[in-house]
Amino acid sequence: MGTTETACCRFNIGGYRVLPVKFSEQFATCRAMYFKQHLVRDPHPLKPVDQTLIVLNVPPYCNEQCLKRIFSIVGQVKSIYFHEKPTSGVNEETNSNFFESHTIQGYKVAYVVFDQPKSVKKALKMKFKTPCMLSTKDEPLTVGVEKWSIEYANSFPKIDKLQAEIDEFMKDYETTIQKEKEIEKKKADEPDDEGWVTVSSRGKKKGFARTETNVEKINKKETKKRGQRELLNFYTFQIRDAKRDHIAELMKNFEEDKKKIALLRASRKFKPY
Repeated sequence: MGTTETACCRFNIGGYRVLPVKFSEQFATCRAMYFKQHLVRDPHPLKPVDQTLIVLNVPPYCNEQCLKRIFSIVGQVKSIYFHEKPTSGVNEETNSNFFESHTIQGYKVAYVVFDQPKSVKKALKMKFKTPCMLSTKDEPLTVGVEKWSIEYANSFPKIDKLQAEIDEFMKDYETTIQKEKEIEKKKADEPDDEGWVTVSSRGKKKGFARTETNVEKINKKETKKRGQRELLNFYTFQIRDAKRDHIAELMKNFEEDKKKIALLRASRKFKPY
């Protein structure tokens, strides 16, 4: 939310220190971010309470470099985490260069982790007479059409690099699965401390491959079984229709038999010449 520069630099609200920021020197609007020490009952190892600040109302265009530049005045910043809302945990990290786990839209919450606990105490004593600039000449922020154009261009990865990353992922996955199988097999052969043997779900009989042909065969068998379970000649109209179809079939067979007999009689006629 935009406000005046004087109001941004004046107040502390609800135990939070006010951090006034501007997008750049060309903009007159001042926005306020709010920060305090991160205090929770069950802290995450990557967010120790004596080394972490929680920062609220972080604008969408404010990135990790912006916060590092602002808070590095009081000490070395170890890491920064962004979330949609306050949380004691951390986001699941991904090693992929092409697939992002989650992109935060809109305003967000940041956690600034310092190397030393004394940096948190210094940060809580910071006084801002003028707003901090998020976009500078040395580190400009990309926004608007330019940002969207870059994101669109980056949405088309190079096939060879993508294939290399996929191959590496599958190699690691197969290695992990093989290790799990070996551990499971070892547990199945050896009893534990109390003499119990772990029963494995893997039997001697291997399962069938889920191919299109096998699935089609199973569906046909299920359809046949379902037809056998259906009640035949149970309702009155079923009995009536069954009798009618049976009589029609008998008449059809009778006419075919008459034709066969006529052909046989014609073939027995005496023809001397």
